[in-house]
Amino acid sequence: MKNIKKIAIILILLTVTIMCINSFVLAVDNPDYYEPSKPGSEDNKKAGEIIGNILANVRTIGILISVIMLTIIGLKYIICSAEEKSNYKENMILYIAGCFLLASATTIPSLVYSILN
Repeated sequence: MKNIKKIAIILILLTVTIMCINSFVLAVDNPDYYEPSKPGSEDNKKAGEIIGNILANVRTIGILISVIMLTIIGLKYIICSAEEKSNYKENMILYIAGCFLLASATTIPSLVYSILN
């Protein structure tokens, strides 16, 4: 448990350090001549389609993995003894939380995109 806390602290510190590093951009073009693309342009539609495809693939793969994991955890729960069942109940809570996060992380951007179009 202590190792997990140490790794988590190191990852958090590393993330904060990376966020604090400044990045410099040396622009060549004159900003007076910049004209942003219009909301209904072809590039925006293509980007939306690509992102939609990526989200659909992530959602499909996530559903497949979650069904496989649910099957494995369910079989282990059926086979295990009474003492081990409490451990699997804890695993099921974490599993359900993970499934909820996966579903919300892929569904919410899709809903926002469909509402905006």
